[in-house]
Amino acid sequence: MIVEGKVVGSRAVFDSVPLHVQRSPATLRTLLEDLVRQEVERFNDRQERQTLLHVLSERQLVDGASRGKVVSGGQEQAQHAAVDDAVHVAIRAFRDGLYFVFLDERQLEDLDEELQVTNASTLLLLRLTPLAGG
Repeated sequence: MIVEGKVVGSRAVFDSVPLHVQRSPATLRTLLEDLVRQEVERFNDRQERQTLLHVLSERQLVDGASRGKVVSGGQEQAQHAAVDDAVHVAIRAFRDGLYFVFLDERQLEDLDEELQVTNASTLLLLRLTPLAGG
């Protein structure tokens, strides 16, 4: 399954990421839990790598300079995300209506509805942003 993320009113493009469905039958709750666990693991891995000091190539230096920040690692304190806390926040944000979820263009509203998910399925997370000033 492919997971896409979008923000209402933003032209920013998010990367599509694959998600292996580990539980069957799948529910929105299990899909969100699996996705959050995968993303937290990736985040924690990136944070761990930032504590190591890296030798940068000329290309990495040029790319970093063009972005305005050259990072060679060696950070003393890496952040660490707790998986269970992140899952709880994602479920609560869904219940609070901070984002909508669509599976193959059908909006999902029930966390515990059994879903038919295939490798060709697309899960879209559509984050809502409050209007400023209004």
